[in-house]
Amino acid sequence: MAEHEEWLTRFITVCSGLRNVHIKVPTAVVRGHDATLQCFYDLEGDKLYSVKWYRGGWEFFRYCPSEYPPIKQFKIRGLNVREKDSRDTQVVLENVSKEISGAFSCEVTADQPSFFTYMETAELKVVDLPKKDPFISGLKTRYKLDDILKANCTSEGSHPAANLTWYVNGVPVEEKYVHHQQPMLYNIDDLVSAQSTIKLKVAKHLFVNGKLKLRCSATMHHLYHKSSEKSIELQRKRHRSPYVWLDSSTTTELPFELWEMPAERPAQATVLGFHTSQRVLRNQKNYDDSEAEVATDVQQVRGCVGEEGQHFIGQAFYVTNYF
Repeated sequence: MAEHEEWLTRFITVCSGLRNVHIKVPTAVVRGHDATLQCFYDLEGDKLYSVKWYRGGWEFFRYCPSEYPPIKQFKIRGLNVREKDSRDTQVVLENVSKEISGAFSCEVTADQPSFFTYMETAELKVVDLPKKDPFISGLKTRYKLDDILKANCTSEGSHPAANLTWYVNGVPVEEKYVHHQQPMLYNIDDLVSAQSTIKLKVAKHLFVNGKLKLRCSATMHHLYHKSSEKSIELQRKRHRSPYVWLDSSTTTELPFELWEMPAERPAQATVLGFHTSQRVLRNQKNYDDSEAEVATDVQQVRGCVGEEGQHFIGQAFYVTNYF
């Protein structure tokens, strides 16, 4: 019984001598940059025997306060420790390369009599950020209702491939409307390009104030976030032109409804119509032949443009005065 109580007391002492071991390792670091790995612990009054760092199963750094010098390094290809900035609670890696990506572990050991040891592990990835900002292609500026909207988003030259996300008016698009292609080789340096395609049916509720804003965002961990955005308009039905063509060889009179007085007659003369050898173009809005005096001097006009964008070359006649 006494032996059992003595063992239990020693067990509690050992478990309470070293506790709260945890590490802080960046999830991702840009290739060529430095990385700081931190290891925290609470000895609760005990002495520290050692702190060891491993890449995978291989030790590359050791700190023993009872030895001189207290720091020892063990060479691993691609791992370079900046010793002057490293100690028991942190290790600084210089100019990191992609080959060191993987699991990093910190092992803390308390001094005698317990020599209790605890280890924590975390993943570190070395990445290459995209060479170019993401861009959207294959998109038209206007769509009609029930058209199929299809566009591509590309982020080039990274490792690994960037994560691409689509947004419509700031709201993430459901994955069922998106297809992510396999990353494509960008160059011989193991860099790749990410591409994603959105495909959805154009509906009225997708437009806010007549516009649909489509955005594609490329992200890589906490290190990179860039977006490309384009606006789309809803194509409206064409309205009838305000001009009427009459064949001058068969009639010279306008339909009755075109003889109504305008609500507000312009104070100055305006271009009334456009004359060619066969047809006469008259403006429905401003023409009132009963109270208008038509200029006898017919002028040659080039570049006359109607409200619907028609372009004419020929002769124009003018309303000169209203009574």
